[in-house]
Amino acid sequence: MRAVALLVLFLTPSALAHPQDGPHADVEIEITDEAVVFDILINLVMIDEMGQFPRENPANIHPIEEDAIRVALHAYIAREHRVAIDGVEVAPIVRTFKVVRSDPSHVALFPRTGMRGLTKIHLILEYPIKGALKSVAMRWGAFPPDYTLEPDETGERPPIRLEARLRAEGKLSIVTFTKEEPEFIFHATGLSAEERFASVPELSEREPVSREVTIPAVTIAIVSAYAVIGLVTLARAKGRAARLAVGVALPVVGLGAFALRDVGRVKVSTVIEEPESLSETEALAIFEPLHANIYRAFDYQSEGEIYDALARSVTGEMLDRLYNQVFGSLIMHEEGGAVSSVQAVRLGEATIESVGELDAGPHADKLGFTVQARWQVDGVVNHFGHSHWRTNEYLARFAVVEGEAGWRIASSEVLEQQRLDTDPFTDPTQDTARPVGEL
Repeated sequence: MRAVALLVLFLTPSALAHPQDGPHADVEIEITDEAVVFDILINLVMIDEMGQFPRENPANIHPIEEDAIRVALHAYIAREHRVAIDGVEVAPIVRTFKVVRSDPSHVALFPRTGMRGLTKIHLILEYPIKGALKSVAMRWGAFPPDYTLEPDETGERPPIRLEARLRAEGKLSIVTFTKEEPEFIFHATGLSAEERFASVPELSEREPVSREVTIPAVTIAIVSAYAVIGLVTLARAKGRAARLAVGVALPVVGLGAFALRDVGRVKVSTVIEEPESLSETEALAIFEPLHANIYRAFDYQSEGEIYDALARSVTGEMLDRLYNQVFGSLIMHEEGGAVSSVQAVRLGEATIESVGELDAGPHADKLGFTVQARWQVDGVVNHFGHSHWRTNEYLARFAVVEGEAGWRIASSEVLEQQRLDTDPFTDPTQDTARPVGEL
């Protein structure tokens, strides 16, 4: 992973300017169940600011000097860049020590430090973990002047701020070490990337509506008795007299039944098959975790893992399209095409437009709903000890459908997209978003 990132950075023109003409370090930290691993790319300017590492040529390290530099650097890091796991300081194990010699033709980019700024040491340090991890306290000890900043009133430049990438529990985040606050403490949550996915409510089985009614038992009994007696009379005593008797009794029975309609009423439960439809509140409760899980999928590192995670939120025919759309939105073209990592997603508003059976596409006639949503995404690219942040805001319309695997996003249409410098939810002066068409 590091090798690919370095290749991209050193081959892109904009990246050549990022290793500033001064001390810098590119730091990546990974916390696993077995160890805390620091992957560090540090130039000779930073090394010289950290201590005495003598060599015959200040602009380079001769192969015969490498072993002595490795031993001295290991001792310095163990003393100054400390790591405590669950309150116990752990000594680093050097897994990799390699001098990275850059192309001398790039030295023109470093008029102040020359080859000392270009020449780097690649270190991989491992701090073993024993038992279940609770916390890791990490301390960075070197904060030389930042030559990218102007001197203050005393003529001194402020110390550097070291921003490192931390990957732990399946999430990539940025941590900052400063001279004022040189320590960062990671607290384990015990959650894996898998467990970070928000749960999507299932549509519960709709219970049939049960209504309780009362019936006039006495009235029904009188009418029933009259009907039975009348039928028997007509059957046994045929003729005009029988029919006349039955007819004369009818109004009397009718008046009696009506008069006694409220006497002796009996309660009866009647089941009516009329299940309720999906409510807007239920639809929003389904959409919000589906939307959040789209971006959580990009916490994974491999394309296959990302696709598998996206399949939790979208239908099969949407996978390629949504992957390319989200991945494309994370590319920072101004940083040589580097891909930013998602740091935060804020769903600003979501409005359910319709609920019921979808009327178009491969999921027509299936239960679903459409929703229009506006949200913001914070992305960051971190390299050579500093970060580039960018916030984008989107407005889109989604169709969500219920299938055998549960609820999934079946289609999406981006209505607006804009890059933000301030928060549009609190700043009414934001420029109008530009339409970008259909996904």
